[in-house]
Amino acid sequence: MTPKVKTPLSTDPSIEAAVKNFLEQICAENFSIKVASVASVDGLPITSCNPGQVDEHSLAALVSSLVMLSSAASEEARLGQIQHLLVEGEEGRMVAMVVKDTDCVLCVMCSPELSLGHLSWLGHDLAEKLRNLVN
Repeated sequence: MTPKVKTPLSTDPSIEAAVKNFLEQICAENFSIKVASVASVDGLPITSCNPGQVDEHSLAALVSSLVMLSSAASEEARLGQIQHLLVEGEEGRMVAMVVKDTDCVLCVMCSPELSLGHLSWLGHDLAEKLRNLVN
């Protein structure tokens, strides 16, 4: 699934700064969130908060690839468009998704204390707010 509408995130410094401020605010307000990042669907990092915990470039490339592969698998299996991708590890959880009407992938990583349902809801809520911010 390749989004149809391109956003000026990577070319407009004021929008990129607003998105960075948005992510930093989210991380500050939600102590269970360890990393929040926005990347292009091509796997290039755009901005993030708490990037010191992970390699921002590797994360952007891997998450974008996982979301695109999951989207292709979902469509091939006739499950429809992917809503999000959830990853649960021993040390934490992650939700990733394409932000509707953009060329961006949102990734949120959290501690294992946050339930998968809450993380899923949080990811969709943040993606919608991010969509409104950049469009």
